[in-house]
Amino acid sequence: MSAVTDDATAVEPRSPGGSGRGRMALLVPWAIALVAVIVAAFSTIEWRSAAEADASRQDALEVAGTFVDALTTWDATGGLDATRERIESLGTGQLLEELETFFSGPDIPQLVALQARSEGTIDSIAVQVDGETAVAFAEAQMQVSDTSDAPPSTIRQQIRLELLREDGTWRVARFETAVYDDAVAVLGDASGDGEEGGGS
Repeated sequence: MSAVTDDATAVEPRSPGGSGRGRMALLVPWAIALVAVIVAAFSTIEWRSAAEADASRQDALEVAGTFVDALTTWDATGGLDATRERIESLGTGQLLEELETFFSGPDIPQLVALQARSEGTIDSIAVQVDGETAVAFAEAQMQVSDTSDAPPSTIRQQIRLELLREDGTWRVARFETAVYDDAVAVLGDASGDGEEGGGS
């Protein structure tokens, strides 16, 4: 009986120090791998956030550019209904009410009677996005002509737009225009003072 016991217990014990080093040797590669996974995950999140922010900025820039183009390129020879629909489709809030007032006012019949038209060019445009709001700044010029013998007028403008993102879509909530040469824009009286185009 004692012989069996002696044989069963005749196992050389492991060194405590060696066992610890063995565990560390196994744990270190896994720890490094885990850190690498965490870094990769955070890098992916940062990349996606940057990509989403860039996409949002691009969407806002596109809406602002389309709005400025609609403001500066129009043809009243057949009425301005198409221009009105285009502008209003990009607007929201109080701006829509102010556009309703402008397009229902006395300026529109005068433009139609003169068969006025404008060719717009956007010289520069930039946008700053802050969450669900954005501000765009544009410089544009208009070549305005009518049926008179007068040569076309060149009107240069600075336009500031405030945008809101509603249900994932950017819309213009307010805009202001300032003519920065001696010409007077045909549509300069949109808000009654010749310098602000709406959303005041």
